[in-house]
Amino acid sequence: MGRVISIVGLILIISAGVLAAVSVDYETQLKKQQEISFKYIKNAKEALEKGDKQQAIKFIKMAIKSYPDNKEAYKLLEQIYKSESSVKETKPLQPTKPQKPAATEEEEEEELGC
Repeated sequence: MGRVISIVGLILIISAGVLAAVSVDYETQLKKQQEISFKYIKNAKEALEKGDKQQAIKFIKMAIKSYPDNKEAYKLLEQIYKSESSVKETKPLQPTKPQKPAATEEEEEEELGC
């Protein structure tokens, strides 16, 4: 009975060690993803300074893909889309061609030869 307990204890110790190693590896991987994401955000901001919104959007999407919890990326993307929509709203409307008034039933019948 004592042997069974010591084997179970050994298994628990080994399992704890494996879990600790996995945890450390996960944290390291997460930090790398965050660093990559923030580099993309930096590139996106530089693209915005140059006026290249499309390139900035590409960098932001890459930042989100590498680290989906990057709140700054979502906020920056929102700002870009809002600025684009406000520009579209303030553009003057292009004049449209005058529409031909709708034909009456008699005119339609005459046109069709009825």
